[in-house]
Amino acid sequence: MASDRRTRAAVEFTHAFEARLADMERYWSRLAQPRSYDRLLDSIDTKVIPLLERFPAIGRLFLDSMPDNCDALLACEKLIEATGGSTQRAELREHIFDDYVLLYWLGGQTVKLLSIRRSKELSLDFDHIWDPER
Repeated sequence: MASDRRTRAAVEFTHAFEARLADMERYWSRLAQPRSYDRLLDSIDTKVIPLLERFPAIGRLFLDSMPDNCDALLACEKLIEATGGSTQRAELREHIFDDYVLLYWLGGQTVKLLSIRRSKELSLDFDHIWDPER
């Protein structure tokens, strides 16, 4: 079989993403279901990362709709400004797998994993809405 010479995206974990994983580990440990956390890590390692490396734009655009409040609009504007200097505009995307929603940033051939939540959680926040370990 011929080798696959296609360019692959680099997938990086952010500190916020790692913190969410730690929260999820504590959550599953509290429920005495550590295998659920192991399955999550296995899915990220064997399904999600290879998929994002090969098809980084597979997730749907997160900012496709206009934000419905001032805070969300300001946060979106900051994201756009933060990526304004690059030659290729970055995109905020979400990818759904198993029971999880993954929020990631795609800029050129770099994918940065920003946050993850179980699909049963209410939002993808970021420290303001949820307490730690939720």
